[in-house]
Amino acid sequence: MATDDPKNTTDTSSAAFVAAVTTPSQHRTDCMACLMSGLEEIGIKPTTAAAVDFGAINSDDDCITLAHSIEACLDGKGYVVAPLSTGFVQLRAKGSVVTIDDFVSGLVSVSQPK
Repeated sequence: MATDDPKNTTDTSSAAFVAAVTTPSQHRTDCMACLMSGLEEIGIKPTTAAAVDFGAINSDDDCITLAHSIEACLDGKGYVVAPLSTGFVQLRAKGSVVTIDDFVSGLVSVSQPK
């Protein structure tokens, strides 16, 4: 809790909130939820045990929609995320297959709490 002492600039209630929001397990859970939501938005019914076959995604536009959906979702959950669309289009061009677990790990690595 903040005090009247001007030397004490730490608000522990805010620090506790930030710590709660940024736990690794919560970050991973949020990334998983945003990935699943994004896949559903482009017509893929995902399961956590599946893999994403980028080569089977119908178009670059779907890759971009997936990227923007994930970015918006993570933003809404309090994360800053690097742009994803260029990478997703490249994965589609290569016909890459990414497990959901690896996909989520990638999202965790490119996103940070605000």
